[in-house]
Amino acid sequence: MSTNAAKLATAKMALTLRSFFLLCAISGALCGGWNQFSQDNSCPKGWLRLGSQCYVYKPDLRTFADAERVCKTVGGNLVSIHNVVENAVVLELVRQSAISGIAWLGLQDAISDNAFLWTDGTVVDFKAFGEGEPDNTGNCVAIFAGNGFWKDESCDLEAPYVCIQDAKFCSSYYGNFGGAW
Repeated sequence: MSTNAAKLATAKMALTLRSFFLLCAISGALCGGWNQFSQDNSCPKGWLRLGSQCYVYKPDLRTFADAERVCKTVGGNLVSIHNVVENAVVLELVRQSAISGIAWLGLQDAISDNAFLWTDGTVVDFKAFGEGEPDNTGNCVAIFAGNGFWKDESCDLEAPYVCIQDAKFCSSYYGNFGGAW
């Protein structure tokens, strides 16, 4: 291969790579695809996205039922937590914003003691109760900022809370490209 042909091949390869990275950057900017944990336009203003969910800490003091009503009004539910990462995100939201050191989660056992249900209807596949909990002092579950563990509390207790809702991704905002990208 001649020197000119080698330079031309190198230039084409560099252009192809630059185009590829530009396309990746554009699609990441539109869809938020580069970050699993971000504040982007797939969540309402002031909400934080982790994966396909949006989270927000609400500092106003509400009973469990009233907090769930507020979360439903804004398009979600009290937060359901399904793994250690989600628990850590919720705990950090509470720790950064907490006025009382406690916040409602969407978990309750009002129908039958220790038969916990999430208010959004998802499967209870993760729990982070502290030692000796739940102790049946209440039917609704809160997270404590100090130790990060969950505790059952009286549902009439007024506390801050965390809401969750599904993120709205590219197809909602930019149309469905049908794989054209």
